[in-house]
Amino acid sequence: FPSNWELSSARALAVVHLLVENGVNPERLSAAGYGEYQPRASNDSADSRSLNRRIEIVMLPNLDILSTELPSGAGGLTP
Repeated sequence: FPSNWELSSARALAVVHLLVENGVNPERLSAAGYGEYQPRASNDSADSRSLNRRIEIVMLPNLDILSTELPSGAGGLTP
């Protein structure tokens, strides 16, 4: 890959493809690659660089469904 950004994007897309192949609705998925721009550890050693080679999966609630299931004014939630 020409850059870490493209490598991280390819990793993220590979996970999205795997999830879709296993039945996850693609409309519920998105992928992003951050390259070296959001490290979890310094890049000073091989061990810390390996910590930055990761995929993060973030699960968010479907606020449209929540808003129809909650009584109006419940907790100030808005979609």
